[in-house]
Amino acid sequence: MQITWHGHSCFTIKNGTGTVVTDPYDPTTLGLKLPSLSANIVTISHSHPGHSNSKAVEGKPLVFDTPGEYEASEIAVIAVPSWHNAKDEDDRGANIIFSFSVEDINVCHLGDLGHVLTAEQNDQLGDVDVLMVPVGGISTLEIKKTKELIEKISPGIVIPMHYKIPGLKYDLGTLDDFLKEMGMPAQEKQTILKIEKKDLPKEDEDFLIIPMEPVLA
Repeated sequence: MQITWHGHSCFTIKNGTGTVVTDPYDPTTLGLKLPSLSANIVTISHSHPGHSNSKAVEGKPLVFDTPGEYEASEIAVIAVPSWHNAKDEDDRGANIIFSFSVEDINVCHLGDLGHVLTAEQNDQLGDVDVLMVPVGGISTLEIKKTKELIEKISPGIVIPMHYKIPGLKYDLGTLDDFLKEMGMPAQEKQTILKIEKKDLPKEDEDFLIIPMEPVLA
């Protein structure tokens, strides 16, 4: 399996049977240049144009934007309802967390999650090997609570997303802010992250934080 980050919350997750694109964005809205993308599956965490530009993805993909369980191209998908804000359901609205089972690796994309998971949500996601987590705060979970969220989910690998990078119009916290809060060193930045089950940290090992270099147009 290989993972590529395109800035904000947009990733390509690819294996031998299919390709998933998460939260494709409108370049005009964000100021980032979305590359040419093609997929079998597109997931949308919420309807904001910075996360829901499914029309930009070629290949006539299936678009998953509601909670439920799905399967396509031998990739199992679980979509768990959550909230964009911790205060109340009417503040920023709903958010969907997506979990993908790819080559016996469970990849979880939190979207614009605004709260620490409930026990029920955690159970729905099951064991998470790779966690894509928003770390820029402001419009998602506060950076100070991100560590609690990650420790509750207990992944093997953490990939930060949804933070300030050059060109982004939105005011978000930085990767350095997140790393300082975590008090952990990051691994070297990856342009394309290739993962096999054997590469994951063992149960008695700490999780790895692997930041990625955005691949833009």
